[in-house]
Amino acid sequence: MTTDRDAVEDPEDPGRAKVIREARLDQIGFASLLEPWAKDQRTGVKLSMITKGAERATGDCFEGLVYSFTPATIDPAKFFRLFERGGMSRGQFLACLTVKRDEAAEFLSRQAIAAISNEQMPVEALKVSRIKTVEVKLVDAVKRLAEAIR
Repeated sequence: MTTDRDAVEDPEDPGRAKVIREARLDQIGFASLLEPWAKDQRTGVKLSMITKGAERATGDCFEGLVYSFTPATIDPAKFFRLFERGGMSRGQFLACLTVKRDEAAEFLSRQAIAAISNEQMPVEALKVSRIKTVEVKLVDAVKRLAEAIR
């Protein structure tokens, strides 16, 4: 938590810009250092579950669910013809469109593509949630992570 007394004038812009002391930034930074480790653990759990043919797994405090989906596409020419014949409104048509970036890159710059692109979900995902009947205290979570990282 910070107060106004924690505010410090920016030495490069005295009297105007302020830089405050915010300890939570350190906490966020420390937590982000665990992300690569957690990503590796997530991949390992998914592979283990898939290899063993399990949809669900459980630890002492958390459980996991592996799910997959198969992306499917509609033939764009047929879909466009359906639109042209009045089978849907322009808004409905546009709401359904997906554009392939590789094909668009043949005539658009990378910057133009990046400006109009959205990232997609991975094909395989792992949902982790706390088991409702188990209380997890932050101190216990940090101790367990420390034990696991050693």
